[in-house]
Amino acid sequence: MTFENYKHKHMKHTIFLLTIFSASLLITSSCKKGENDPSLPFTSRDARITAKWILKSSNTEIETTDFVGGTNYKIKTKKVFDGTTMKETVENGVDVEQFNYPYSFDLEIKKNGIYELSVTNDGVKTNKTNYWFWQNSDKNKTGINLAGQGIYMIDRLANKELTLIKHEITSVTQENGNISTTETNIQMVFEKE
Repeated sequence: MTFENYKHKHMKHTIFLLTIFSASLLITSSCKKGENDPSLPFTSRDARITAKWILKSSNTEIETTDFVGGTNYKIKTKKVFDGTTMKETVENGVDVEQFNYPYSFDLEIKKNGIYELSVTNDGVKTNKTNYWFWQNSDKNKTGINLAGQGIYMIDRLANKELTLIKHEITSVTQENGNISTTETNIQMVFEKE
């Protein structure tokens, strides 16, 4: 084999490998919907979302600002769940109150468009059943609407892990002209049962 033949064969092999590598990158990136999803999921988002999910951790921050008579009053609430205990801190500008209580949050998302929710909050259990659907089209499936609970973006949807996030700002003007604004940020991490 001459040097020219060797160089030509080696160049064809290099181009072939680069083509395969580029195609695999394109396929991998197109399968990933959520920012932190696995690179190459082996099941569809529909198949991965339908399951019984157990809340393992959560972080919630709520800031409410009431504008009354030219003065702003703020209340900040922070809730951190570690898998068994909810730790809640409330600051109202004057006092800081802290509460710890047992908590659980189980969410079953079913294929038929129904979800069942079971929440135990300081020993009081509440069960809810309602419908769910993909929030931002059946194609992208990066958000989920849990009727009665709100709209969540899906940060991660793996075979055995689900991370939901929510950012919401609401503002209400009361009859007397006072304005109340609430900003809510939630991150919930679930494991499949």
